[in-house]
Amino acid sequence: MWGFPKWDFPNKTTFDLVLPFPLYLSSSVDHEAAVEHRLRVTACDGGQPHLTALLDVVVVIVDANDHAPVFDRSVYNATATEDCAVGTTVMLLSAEDEDAGENGRVVYSLLKTTPVTSVFGLR
Repeated sequence: MWGFPKWDFPNKTTFDLVLPFPLYLSSSVDHEAAVEHRLRVTACDGGQPHLTALLDVVVVIVDANDHAPVFDRSVYNATATEDCAVGTTVMLLSAEDEDAGENGRVVYSLLKTTPVTSVFGLR
């Protein structure tokens, strides 16, 4: 998933690298699969004995809006008697979105093309 450029320095005792040294994605990441990745990077010099440094890296995967909301049923059916009071709850609707944060917040609205929007409302 993570990679570094592959360079070979045969028979060289000194060399210069352009810094910063790039860490790149070698495969796709998914916030829903893993929110963060922890890596340990080592830097080694060319001396004898080799001296090294360790670095712990945490890469946080920020969620993209890559999931649509999904209702818990494909069709909702309800009945209401004609003497129901205005404001009576006819049914509860539920949809969930797998995205995190604001991307996963679900907002409901009635389409204005629905002929009975003057009869029903959402709270």
